[in-house]
Amino acid sequence: MKVLFVCKANVGRSQMAEAIFNKLAKGMAVATSAGVDPGKL
Repeated sequence: MKVLFVCKANVGRSQMAEAIFNKLAKGMAVATSAGVDPGKL
């Protein structure tokens, strides 16, 4: 299974969610993160 976490700027929240998910999933699923407008805060 693949999971995508998206937030507005991808400066922290989706990256943290990705890391936590990947740690807890233990290889059963893979998450990635992205931002709608990565260069803007």
